[in-house]
Amino acid sequence: MSFLIVSIISFGQAPKKTETAILQDSRLYYEVYGEGQPLFLLHGFFGSSKYWKPYVNEYVNDFEVYVVDLTGHGNSSNFKNDISIPEAATNLHALMRYLDLKQVNAIGFSYGGDVLF
Repeated sequence: MSFLIVSIISFGQAPKKTETAILQDSRLYYEVYGEGQPLFLLHGFFGSSKYWKPYVNEYVNDFEVYVVDLTGHGNSSNFKNDISIPEAATNLHALMRYLDLKQVNAIGFSYGGDVLF
């Protein structure tokens, strides 16, 4: 009898910055990787910035990559009331102002795409 054991090890890049930004009455957690023009990667509903970890290395040579925990997810603060795409979008925009980013590239998966829209 033969056994084959396969081990997959992911050697991801360490973030150059991690922070929870305090934005008026909410908090948004984000991590930054790479150099270049800013690229935001936004997760789907019930997800977090961890969703994008396997993909970060695809972008770090060309972009300064920001993986963000949207409002109500991961290490960011909860919604003030009910789930709200406009509230998440407002908080994301506040994060951009906090980081002094006038223009960004962005990819949103599912709910993250709704927030971008």
